Amino acid sequence: MVLHQGDDLKQKTGRPEHDGFVVENIDLGAGYVEFRNGERLYLLAGMAPSRPAVFREQIRQTILRHMRWQAEVASHDEGAFALLH
Repeated sequence: MVLHQGDDLKQKTGRPEHDGFVVENIDLGAGYVEFRNGERLYLLAGMAPSRPAVFREQIRQTILRHMRWQAEVASHDEGAFALLH
């Protein structure tokens, strides 16, 4: 993707997580793009965690949610528990 000063990253990518990222300055010598929100993205550096890290966190959150649900179910009487299984 080619960026120019004033480009709105959200508009260019269509990704809501890029909201507020408008190109303020591109410094090729120093190797970064600076955005109006104060963030700087350096050449060959990422802004977000890797996909595997995101997937691991999603799985972790799913397991935690399931464990909380199991604890809630276990705290109810046997009759309600029998209906759920």
